[in-house]
Amino acid sequence: MTLFLRHKISLEYPLGILLHLYFTTASVAIVQGIYTYRVWIMSEKNRLLLCTLILLMTCQLVAGIAFDILQEVHGDAGHLHIRVNDIFGALSMGSRMACDILISISLVYYLNQWRSEVRRTENVIDRIIVYVVGVGVVTSAFSALVFITPYPTNFFSCCSTAFSANAIYVNSLLVTLNARASLRNKNNESEYEEFE
Repeated sequence: MTLFLRHKISLEYPLGILLHLYFTTASVAIVQGIYTYRVWIMSEKNRLLLCTLILLMTCQLVAGIAFDILQEVHGDAGHLHIRVNDIFGALSMGSRMACDILISISLVYYLNQWRSEVRRTENVIDRIIVYVVGVGVVTSAFSALVFITPYPTNFFSCCSTAFSANAIYVNSLLVTLNARASLRNKNNESEYEEFE
């Protein structure tokens, strides 16, 4: 009757979880890379800003992969808090947070420089800034929350953080792409209204 309670619960990571940890680290870097490219274009190829963002993005990627490798090497959730793991985790989350904040601030700064006296252009820029700030706040707040809270002490909280990060970053990219299409359609509709 209580036979199922006699089995020991395994703390070893299944292969799918390990692959998801690697995929999350890579997908965050890819999304940040896409935003970095956008900042580079809008900043008219500001090399200092580009190098800073690439450095933060690479730091997040390398520390995240090192963290994932340590999880795979140790093979279970009991080794989450070895000193090296804490350092790589903090470095990954800290650089991820700094990169997100710098991307958001840069995009808002360069969008504000493109302002003009044309009302329609002002409205479009205002809407783009709202989208940029919204996406930047969500990703930065998530990274900050993970960075400042005590590091996960068990397998399930560690995996829930990784699953959430992947979803948040990929969804932020999809929101941005959908917002571009929506803004383009609204802008085209307002052009036709003005000429009628």
